[in-house]
Amino acid sequence: MWVTLKALSSFLSYLLIGICLVDAAPTPKCNDTGNFITNSTYGKNRDLILASLPSNVSAKSGFFTASIGQNSDKVYALGVCRGDSTPDDCYRCVNSSTHDLIVSCHNQKEALLWASELKCFLRYANRPFFGILELQPTDAGYNTADITSNLTLFDTIWESLMDRVVSKASGGSSTKYATGEADFTAFQTIYALMQCTPDLSHKDCGSCLRQS
Repeated sequence: MWVTLKALSSFLSYLLIGICLVDAAPTPKCNDTGNFITNSTYGKNRDLILASLPSNVSAKSGFFTASIGQNSDKVYALGVCRGDSTPDDCYRCVNSSTHDLIVSCHNQKEALLWASELKCFLRYANRPFFGILELQPTDAGYNTADITSNLTLFDTIWESLMDRVVSKASGGSSTKYATGEADFTAFQTIYALMQCTPDLSHKDCGSCLRQS
């Protein structure tokens, strides 16, 4: 079984641009791939490109990539909002998250952040990563309620639901975003939400989601 019970609401399958996760708190990931000196050209480029994300991501249907600088001072950045976000919510999330990312990873050359309630995702690096499938790092949140009965039935319904949502999210939609639901009992419904960054291919998006 490729989907586990921990993933009741899988969002932003980014795998680092494809990282699959669920219901998590703000989670800055400051990669240990090198540091830059304060007020260096790289640092100024990093701050400049992150400052451009809120308006650009919210104005471009919730997804934006850009790069700035030359050679070792070049910075690549990506921002994406959840597929059901309004432009205003998207702007607020990205704007707040750029500040959090700079504070948490003040001199790291590469970092990423899943924002509060998984409303948006930001990443920057000193290397190209747009459209590239990367399976690390990962993050997960867990529902504290357990499934105490009918586990076999739950697994069957869950796997069928995941198949449908993975196919929909990784398919033709330009947003690589999809939701779905299925009845578990007469009074309980299973919900799923999945999203990849739109620069991922159909194949890579599906591969990411199936490993969530």
